[in-house]
Amino acid sequence: MTAIEKNNSFVNFDWFIILAMFCLLPVDMINGILLKGGVSFPISIGQVYKLFVLLLIFTRLMVRPKLDLVVLIGVFILFTIPSFLQFSTNNSYTPRIVFDDMIKTSKYISIFLALIYFSRVYAFPKSLTKKLLRNWVIFSYIVFSINILLKYLGLGFPFYDYNNTGTTGFFYAGNEISALHLVLYAMIAYHIYEIKKAKTTFFIFFLFNLFLGITITSKTAMLGTVLVTILIMASPENMKKISARKILIWVSSILVLVPLTAYFVYKMLKDSLIWERFYYFYIKWDIVTFIFSQRNLRVERMMPVYLEEWTFLEQIIGGGQYFYENQLKNVIEIDILDIFFAYGVLGAIIFIIVITLLFLKAYIQYRNGYPYGRLSLLMLFVLVLESSIAGHVFNSGIAGIYIGACLGLMFYKPEQQNLIHQKI
Repeated sequence: MTAIEKNNSFVNFDWFIILAMFCLLPVDMINGILLKGGVSFPISIGQVYKLFVLLLIFTRLMVRPKLDLVVLIGVFILFTIPSFLQFSTNNSYTPRIVFDDMIKTSKYISIFLALIYFSRVYAFPKSLTKKLLRNWVIFSYIVFSINILLKYLGLGFPFYDYNNTGTTGFFYAGNEISALHLVLYAMIAYHIYEIKKAKTTFFIFFLFNLFLGITITSKTAMLGTVLVTILIMASPENMKKISARKILIWVSSILVLVPLTAYFVYKMLKDSLIWERFYYFYIKWDIVTFIFSQRNLRVERMMPVYLEEWTFLEQIIGGGQYFYENQLKNVIEIDILDIFFAYGVLGAIIFIIVITLLFLKAYIQYRNGYPYGRLSLLMLFVLVLESSIAGHVFNSGIAGIYIGACLGLMFYKPEQQNLIHQKI
């Protein structure tokens, strides 16, 4: 088979994978509708479909495996060892527990598997593939937005069970919905502002997404939308072109927009039960506990268990997800700490190294002129921040593949660069 034929085979397979990804959110939505109707399965259809898509991606990458994929497979095996060790020494462990642990571990791996896949696809010269990916992101955003707006028809799941407050649409998810929102918003907003230079459209799009964040009623979705917007606008190119006139415009804009935004949010929330909830917990807790929504208290409960009751081996490699969750009867919902308690010191070190390397790679890509390098850099910062406050980011089932797509944009090559690369 010639190189051209191989490339065409890859393109056809990529199109099939991307078309399959179009169904990710609709399938999750169908799963939510079934759950609302009281229909449930041992494994949700959403999970099964995501595993199917991940299997397609894995198959595509295995045709020409590189070191990054081999390392990822090694990490997955390493993270499953604690569960098998518990199964071999603890009579209460069943094969189903080990299987569930493997599914939960695959959520952490799925983001980086998707990232590796998109790093290959974005660098590929076929413009039609990239157009298909853009349409996938836009389609997913539309499906997401419609789901959130269904709140105003009285449909969907609440974000908080407390008096049916907020919404996740028909997506059966908690804080993961905020990660999905921010990633989809960032990809589209960055393209509008930085690539298309459509500032008015960008501002309108920001207001709409702030409205979606308020409808979700998640602190992360609301504040995250504002933070992503500021980071997108604060490009080095804009800073280089700064002048006294632009400083005056920026200061005037801030003096007008910040109070208007605050007033808009206040008017939206003041008559809702979520305002009472925020105020009640703000008065009840100190500021740290309020920001972390009691997650810091879970850390205080878990740390003595880790130090006093776990064996040295369990402290180093963890005991797996079930072992950790069974100790706390919950999860902390801070990603780095959830990894630390599930996969030990070794797991936390691996995670920190991977994130550090991604920051470095995104910065290098940005400095080398890749158009979306800065987007990957700023979204890494936002996602790490969100994962440290609200959790469910780097182990998100619903947002995982989209996070991989967003971070993988650091490898996106414009057509001109591809043509130069081909000539060389």
